[in-house]
Amino acid sequence: MRQGLKLYQAGWYGPALARFRQATQVQPHSPRAWLWLGRAAFRAGRPAEARQALERVLSLAPGSVYAREAEGVLRWMRGRADGTP
Repeated sequence: MRQGLKLYQAGWYGPALARFRQATQVQPHSPRAWLWLGRAAFRAGRPAEARQALERVLSLAPGSVYAREAEGVLRWMRGRADGTP
């Protein structure tokens, strides 16, 4: 997660996405890992993967701070008709 966050903050969304994918494999029940995977996927131009990851957050931790963030990103994505970051 730490490496993924550093890459994401540096604007390296593709490499960050790879790290977050690894994090979700190691911690498949972590809403935090899925949230960051969704964010990175969206920024990397993979909106379908982003949507899937963010919906996973909602199923893993409904009502949590992670779910609220995921809902916000999903709403923002819906508002972007072209699906671009």
